[in-house]
Amino acid sequence: MSIISSIIGIEYIKEIDDHLLQEILNAPESISELIDTFLSSDNRVSQRCAHLLSKVCDFSPDYISSYVPRLINVLEQHPSTGVKRNILRIIQFQQVPQRYQGDLVNHCFHYLSSQEPIAIKVFSMTIIANHCKEHPELAVELRMVINDLMEKNSSAGIQSRGRKTLKQIDQMNASI
Repeated sequence: MSIISSIIGIEYIKEIDDHLLQEILNAPESISELIDTFLSSDNRVSQRCAHLLSKVCDFSPDYISSYVPRLINVLEQHPSTGVKRNILRIIQFQQVPQRYQGDLVNHCFHYLSSQEPIAIKVFSMTIIANHCKEHPELAVELRMVINDLMEKNSSAGIQSRGRKTLKQIDQMNASI
């Protein structure tokens, strides 16, 4: 029985997920199956896979790096909110290949100006801010979008991440 098939039909229990995480970290080739299951399963199974992928990123971000282009390409297909949220959560801590950066930043700016849930917006802020290091010209637009978003949205998540991201932009500008 594969590692991933053991996810299906089992309720979330921290100890089981910790065990699965260790198995995945010990068998990095299983990440491909985990990503396939994440992208093609029902919402419950997809969420479990996304949770494990996020934990893999926490421990070994390099295990996910070769899958970043595939995850970005999935954003083109307008995935469900849960899949989108989890892709962005994973990608926010990844090095994105140059040829995918433009599409990813465009998606993130779109998410910031649309009716997406708060989590998608805050992950998008972080992703764009990370790209401001290589492309400082993005900082001006990101600052305007964040200020507008913070003015219109009183959510604690938007306010907190907005302040942190603006501070990050200021620190980047000070070092230039």
